[in-house]
Amino acid sequence: MTKSVIKIISPGLLSTIQDLGRYGFQHLGIPESGAMDKFALRVGNSLLGNPENRAAIEITGIGPSLIFLENI
Repeated sequence: MTKSVIKIISPGLLSTIQDLGRYGFQHLGIPESGAMDKFALRVGNSLLGNPENRAAIEITGIGPSLIFLENI
């Protein structure tokens, strides 16, 4: 089990974990889904040195209240 480094106090309104989505399953009725701004997700991951499809917190509406337990 990995160690938690972020404590979520309040998730905010419509905060979700998103990646670039799933392709090739539309014929089964499964939507592509994924981040609303895929370009921003790719750029953010690139700036952090992460793989392009690394998941991120997508925040819309009212943002969450978070406590970072370690420097990350």
